[in-house]
Amino acid sequence: LRLAIFLRHAEEFGVQVPEKGIFIEVNYEELIDHIVIGPDINGEEKDRLNQVCKEFGLETRLQDSSLTYTPLFV
Repeated sequence: LRLAIFLRHAEEFGVQVPEKGIFIEVNYEELIDHIVIGPDINGEEKDRLNQVCKEFGLETRLQDSSLTYTPLFV
């Protein structure tokens, strides 16, 4: 989920909006409860995701999707 701000509305009131958008500092630990890894992610992508999460102190929030496992009832 990304924070969305209606920039056109801001521009109508004379706010100068940078070409690459507006960056806002956030506390990732407060913002992110958990990160679900999709069942189709390959090993290389999963390794990269783990690396990025470690950089931000979020590695404990990673969890595999329940769709990864064999269903209990078929």
